[in-house]
Amino acid sequence: MTTHRGHAADNRPTVTPERADHARLVEEADRRARETTALLEISRVVASSLDLNEVLVAILDQLGAITEHTGASILLIRDDAFEFVAARSDTGARAQIGARLPFTVGAGIAAAIQRGDVVIIDDVRSDEPMAADYRAIIRAVGVPDRPPFNVIRSWMAVPLSLKERVLGTLTISWTEPSYFTEDHARFAGAFADQAALALENARLYEEMRSSARRFEALSRADSELFRSLDLNTVLQALLDVTVDVLGVDKSMVSTWDLDSRMMTLRASRNLAAGTLAYIREIFIQRTQRLDAPNATEERYDDSLAGVIVTEDPASAPPHLVPIIEAEGIESMIEIPVVSRDGRPLGFFSVAYTTGHHFDEAERRLLTALAERAAVAINNAELFERAQRTASLEERQRLARELHDSVSQALYGIALGARTARTLLDRDPPAAVEPVDYVLSLADVGLAEMRALIFELRPESLESEGLNAAVRKQVEAVQARHGIQVDFQPCDEPDLPLPVKEAVYRIAQESLHNVIKHSRATHVPVTLASTAAATPVGADLQLEVADNGSGFDPAGDFPGHLGLRSMRERAEKLGGRVEISSHLHAGTRVIAIFAVR
Repeated sequence: MTTHRGHAADNRPTVTPERADHARLVEEADRRARETTALLEISRVVASSLDLNEVLVAILDQLGAITEHTGASILLIRDDAFEFVAARSDTGARAQIGARLPFTVGAGIAAAIQRGDVVIIDDVRSDEPMAADYRAIIRAVGVPDRPPFNVIRSWMAVPLSLKERVLGTLTISWTEPSYFTEDHARFAGAFADQAALALENARLYEEMRSSARRFEALSRADSELFRSLDLNTVLQALLDVTVDVLGVDKSMVSTWDLDSRMMTLRASRNLAAGTLAYIREIFIQRTQRLDAPNATEERYDDSLAGVIVTEDPASAPPHLVPIIEAEGIESMIEIPVVSRDGRPLGFFSVAYTTGHHFDEAERRLLTALAERAAVAINNAELFERAQRTASLEERQRLARELHDSVSQALYGIALGARTARTLLDRDPPAAVEPVDYVLSLADVGLAEMRALIFELRPESLESEGLNAAVRKQVEAVQARHGIQVDFQPCDEPDLPLPVKEAVYRIAQESLHNVIKHSRATHVPVTLASTAAATPVGADLQLEVADNGSGFDPAGDFPGHLGLRSMRERAEKLGGRVEISSHLHAGTRVIAIFAVR
């Protein structure tokens, strides 16, 4: 280890050799005893505590007990700067904890410490290069004219080293020039070794905790991602993870619509109402600028191209300054949310109200959460597209049914009415038959319309009840296909709407299969809603039977897709579907829902 000194004139008074030897022996014995006691105490604290701040403060306190100094501090190397993590001063003044000193400030001192060298400056007011570096550091900290900094003359920095790796430095200052010696450097080095050990213990412990937090955060995020297809719900859950698990103070997610060129605030956590209103207004103004007749080629999604890190509010981008000031934010990071094909989807922001450094591990974790936000947005887009497709297919199906049933009935009614009108003039008794035909077609059309109206308004299940819904379906099948369908209802069951809808859909699919496949002439449909009425003890049981051709349930044919969908619909709500059938012996479908 090399020692760098900035020298000053030695004006200390002379002392006789005998007195000097005696004083030196006494002083050395006393110092050795105090050093040993202090190091034992520090070792005890290091071994018993994983609280880094507690350990570092104890080290500085013990250092103050064995050597005179105006102040002492511990700085860690983080990225390309030193960061103050602990400080002690007899006057109470200290550099701001969390303040960062780039290596470019006091470059000579910074380089020496990074090499693992001790730096001793005999007089910080001298013209020596190291003294000039010290003064540059004090100016950067912003306290050159305040005590104790304005009375400091001597200064020493000892590296915190572990396994040939420099972690930071321990600094000590005093009011007299030429105060620090090689002995001071030796015992300060022993303290620095303890500090380095404490830092390593804390680092390992924090790595373990960080890994656990990262695992919990990603696990919870994945769980929320697949729990819902509602975009706002999923994004809010992701923000809750950042605050509740990672300890972030504030967070928000906004999404970017490329077609409308509109940014939308989707979810936020711990942001004031005024801030949210400001953000929404900024988004609107940006869209208006893009839509203006003389707008330039400015594109909002260009700003989503990279990560924006703000660790000094004074250097924040202009669009963030009002937010930072209103929310008291000290550190902030904005991460773009991008689809797998590189399409900008929005941005994910987190902020701290205290000084915070976003290291690589944290950036990777937040980027992983932003990727999950992208998945949530993609899932929502796919779900919306599927809903639009399903809605279109449903409208097309209803149009076909209207054409095949109601429009045909109306055509028949019109034809029968014209025939009856003609016969009324020629042979009135003969008009009875076409009138009866018209009435039967009117009944068919009415039943069809009721069933189709229910298809368009499924919420009528809740207002009209399950019995009425199944009856409408039964009447429509009976009127349309001329099959005898006997419906035996039960007392209206007091069941959740999703269960009622599942029962109705299973009845609808079962009747559809009868018409399409069975060639049956008689179909009993039964609902039973009490345990006494159902041998299996279910709260609700639907049974659809027919006397048709039957089939082999173990066989493989296209109709099995409908049977599978019925089973899946029931199982999703805790029910089950049982199907029994034999060739030429009919089919029986039983849906059972045990709602307790």
